[in-house]
Amino acid sequence: MRGSKKLVSFLPDTQRLTKQALWKLLQMYGKVMLKPSSGSLGKDVIQVTSIPKNRFELHAQKRIITLKGKKVAYAYLKKLMVSDRYTSHGTTTKKFTMENHRKVSETC
Repeated sequence: MRGSKKLVSFLPDTQRLTKQALWKLLQMYGKVMLKPSSGSLGKDVIQVTSIPKNRFELHAQKRIITLKGKKVAYAYLKKLMVSDRYTSHGTTTKKFTMENHRKVSETC
């Protein structure tokens, strides 16, 4: 799709997931979708939303978890990800439905 001049303006800002890319896109968009780079059908997608007071809301695996601080949020995200090969997409989408979820212990 990136090769199509007609479609490129409609594609989200996409980057390989790093701490720096995550915080940059969250600052720009307020909400970021994390997707496995080789994934399909919405499997293992994680939505991260920046909320006031240095907190982050994670929508993953049919759960919504609120964490305080970038360090804690990123550490929790790393636990959720099966692979380091995630990409991050800046988005302004208001709703997102996730399918094909795994269970995770909520120890944070």
